[in-house]
Amino acid sequence: MLNILPQTTQDQEKIFLIDENLALCESGKILYYDDLGQLQDTDYECILDEINEHTSLEDIFNNIINLKDFVVNGYYLLNLIDFKIDNIDFSIQDDIVSFRDYKINLDSLEIQGKMIELDKDLSLVEELQNISAYDLDYVKAIVCAIYRKNITGFIEKEKLLKSFSS
Repeated sequence: MLNILPQTTQDQEKIFLIDENLALCESGKILYYDDLGQLQDTDYECILDEINEHTSLEDIFNNIINLKDFVVNGYYLLNLIDFKIDNIDFSIQDDIVSFRDYKINLDSLEIQGKMIELDKDLSLVEELQNISAYDLDYVKAIVCAIYRKNITGFIEKEKLLKSFSS
């Protein structure tokens, strides 16, 4: 059974101690204790669907990813800290992902292409193009990453603990 710490997050989530210097929020966010004993954010996250005091440490440590470096759909390298997929930028604002010339609504999962302009004769400047299979695969990988699905590249417990040892 996990030890529940007396403090909570700003969102009133419980925080669990998972190692001497590491803690875990109910949302999956990994925190660490700095040299002054203060909890600090990290770039790591446990992607289990549910985390509570009954979650096993083994399950937790087998499902931690580095948000700056993980793989989705077995192929695409994602970075959700700097918002990159295979070193191509994307952005997220108000549940809308912008990638290349596309906007993806995370609520409806609709993809909107780039805006089409009319010239002064009211004819199309360029034709609407369907999303390429290549770009569609990127979009699918971004959405999977955001919803934490089809992820591989979990960090090993020893490597995680070593990154926070003094």
